[in-house]
Amino acid sequence: HTPGALRGGGIAEKVGGFVGGFLRTDSFGGDMTSPNLVAPEAKVGLGLRGGGEDVIFDGEIRPLMQAEGLSEAAIKAFQQNYEALVRGDDGMISERAISPAGDLPSLADVVKANLPEDQIKKMLEQTVVLKLNGGLGTGMGLEQAKSLLQVKNGESFLAIIAKQVMAFRATLGNVRVMFMNSFSTSADTKVALSAVSPEIVADGWEVVQNKVPKIQADTLRPAKLPGNPTKEWCPPGHGDLYPSLAGSGELKKLLDAGVKYMFVSNADNLGATLDLNLLAFFVESDKSF
Repeated sequence: HTPGALRGGGIAEKVGGFVGGFLRTDSFGGDMTSPNLVAPEAKVGLGLRGGGEDVIFDGEIRPLMQAEGLSEAAIKAFQQNYEALVRGDDGMISERAISPAGDLPSLADVVKANLPEDQIKKMLEQTVVLKLNGGLGTGMGLEQAKSLLQVKNGESFLAIIAKQVMAFRATLGNVRVMFMNSFSTSADTKVALSAVSPEIVADGWEVVQNKVPKIQADTLRPAKLPGNPTKEWCPPGHGDLYPSLAGSGELKKLLDAGVKYMFVSNADNLGATLDLNLLAFFVESDKSF
C-alpha cells in the first residue's frame, strides 16, 4: 500500500505494486485491453477532444507501432490508454466508488491435510507460474533487470527464484515457469538464468512485454530523440500481461498445452510462491481470477 493510503475500514484508496494471484488462462478474451478505469473526478480536456486524438493516433502512433512489429493487441491496448490520457482520466478508483469484499474465506478454511497425489499432478500439469520481470533497477544503481540485485548471501532475486522452482519440482511436482520480461531485461535474464538453472530456459520460458512510444507532454505526440531513438520507447508495465500473452502467441501455446491456471507475482517478491492449497481452492472455484 502507498503511504497514507489506508482509510476507514481498512480499505486502500491507492495500492502500489503487485503482490500475486491466480488467473484462468481461458478467461482472457476480447482484444486483451485492460479495463477502462475512469475516476469520478476525471477531467475532460487537453485540447484534443472531438477527434484530434484519432488523427494523432491513427496518423502517427499506429504506424510507428506497426513499423516496430507490435501486435494489434498491443496497439489496441495502448490506444485505450492514450484515449484515457486525452480525456484527462487519472486511472485511479476512489475509495467511495468501491465496497469491501465480503464472505472471504481464511487460509485456514481452505487448507487440506493431504491433497491426493493424482489431484496434485493434474493441477500442476494445468498450471504455469509467471514472474513479472520487466523492471530495471536504475533507482538502485543497476542498469540491468531489478531481479539481478543481490539480496542474500550474494545471490540475486533471480537466482533464488530459480532455486525455489527447482526445489518445488523436486519435492512437490513439475510445474511450468515463465518470465514476463521487457526489451530491457530479456537478454540479461536469459544469461543469468542459464548460469544457475539452464533447464528453466527452455521453449516458452518467456513472454516479452510490448513497448510503447513515449508521449510528449505538451503536444501529446510521440516523443522524438534522434540521437538515441531507443529512448523514445518504454515498457508499458505489468498491465501489459494480457496483450503480451495474446499478441505474442504464447497464450495460444499455453491453451493448446492444456494450461488452465496461471500464478502471477513480481520477481522481487520472493514470498509469493505457488501454494498447492490455494491452487486447489482456485481450481474448485468458479472465479476467473
